[in-house]
Amino acid sequence: MVKLARVLDFPRSEIYYDDMEKMNFKITYTLRAKRVERWIRAVRRDFLDAAEIKVVSLDCEFTDPRKGNQRAVVLQLSVAQHTLVFHIMHADEVPQMLIDFLADKNIKFCGAAIHNDVNMLQTHGISIPPTINLQQILQNPVPRKQTPSLIDLANHYIGADLEQKKFNYNKNKPSKTAKALEEEALIFGWGDFPLSHKQLQYAALDARLDFELGRRHFRALGYNSHMDRLELNIYE
Repeated sequence: MVKLARVLDFPRSEIYYDDMEKMNFKITYTLRAKRVERWIRAVRRDFLDAAEIKVVSLDCEFTDPRKGNQRAVVLQLSVAQHTLVFHIMHADEVPQMLIDFLADKNIKFCGAAIHNDVNMLQTHGISIPPTINLQQILQNPVPRKQTPSLIDLANHYIGADLEQKKFNYNKNKPSKTAKALEEEALIFGWGDFPLSHKQLQYAALDARLDFELGRRHFRALGYNSHMDRLELNIYE
């Protein structure tokens, strides 16, 4: 991760500024309920309260499927350039403000295969109203696939230039190279603390792509893009 700045506000919370796919990111990585509450208050104040169409993307990363039943261990939320990466598995608590925020029926929570995330979050006492699966509401740009991936949708609809990551696991041949171990961590290592810079980039980018796809689909304005400030209709 190219870190333009890193701020240690208090133990186990970090803020990173990054640039990926021609988009700026402010990534809040935390285990602390109070930091999650601060993030929610900020995006409500700066974006959602004034937005006619309130869009928030939601994504989760899960425990290693090779070690039994999977659980949600990382929760990502994205609003514009602001992305929360909440390491919920290691959190001090799940704040009531987060539970209430995710239950807000005025917000359009969207993501790819989001139903899996919603189901996994129930073990943390989180219930979410009907969500929006981007793979169902957006036209499939890859007819040969029954269900497009998030990468397929992002490349087609928002001009990203991403390659689908492929990982072949063979339990009899454990990974040995540094590159293979890094790739394995992106698939299986989300329960580890702390997350690597590469994992944070991966988590933040997925959530941001979900947000941008949802924002464009609903033609949502009010998220402080330069086009919004110029009062230009980018959807015409």
